[in-house]
Amino acid sequence: MPSATHPPADLHRRRRLTAIFVAVILGLTTLIVAIWWLSGAERVMSGVEGAGPSPAARAWALDMRRRTEDTASLTAIEEAMRVTPAIRHGGGSERLAALTFDDGPSQYTPEILEVLDRKEVRATFFVIGGIHDTYGALIKDLLARGHAIANHTVGHPAMDGLTVSEQAAEIDEQSRAIMAFGAARPRLFRPPYNAWNESTLEILERREMLMVLWSVETNDWLQPGPDEIVKHTLDAVEPGSIVLMHDGGGDRTQTVEALPGIIEGLHEDGYELVTIPELLERDPPLSDQR
Repeated sequence: MPSATHPPADLHRRRRLTAIFVAVILGLTTLIVAIWWLSGAERVMSGVEGAGPSPAARAWALDMRRRTEDTASLTAIEEAMRVTPAIRHGGGSERLAALTFDDGPSQYTPEILEVLDRKEVRATFFVIGGIHDTYGALIKDLLARGHAIANHTVGHPAMDGLTVSEQAAEIDEQSRAIMAFGAARPRLFRPPYNAWNESTLEILERREMLMVLWSVETNDWLQPGPDEIVKHTLDAVEPGSIVLMHDGGGDRTQTVEALPGIIEGLHEDGYELVTIPELLERDPPLSDQR
């Protein structure tokens, strides 16, 4: 007979199954409630039948979605950093590509955002300029539209020509500026001119930041013409590609003009365009890419 102080094994199993069942029910209930609010359930009213969710409900749902996305992004970045301190492309397991824009924000950024909005695409912006940048407030627009914000230094120097303390200052000051405009502490960094050294990687490791390079150079900074930018990009993209473009640092009229053709061409070729955190989550790197 089982002792009075040690319940039989089948009782333990029943208790474990009961606990698991309760946990699953609670989890499903939480998910259903979140979806209910997020989809605009008509029961969350401002007092008028058919009026849809109240402003407070919409704000709560948006905040919950952002929190979920932020958590997934951080997890994906941390997992990638266990494999490599730098990424040039995804694993290539899915037909995904990430559009990235350097050297903004600038007067061209609103035009690029308008194109991305119209095509329902989210991108990653590697921003410069510091807290006093003329166009820095556009970071808030990037956030509101669901784009990813990343660090590209304050003054756009070649990092491998700086001392360790100078490199750290460029990264830290720009991170503070990004946070001052309402974004979370950036965990992604791109070195200007693809110029970096082992000191750069050591600084980033201490700050838990992943260096993001690229696998497709659109050459938009050369201004070869919108059609050439489109053709060159579409010819080069492969599953997992990270595409380098610019929304600042010079005349970006050709970039703005080429962007719709790039997006349409990639969509026609079966590509889904994602942010860098989304790429890391869905198509993580397979090996060290430094």
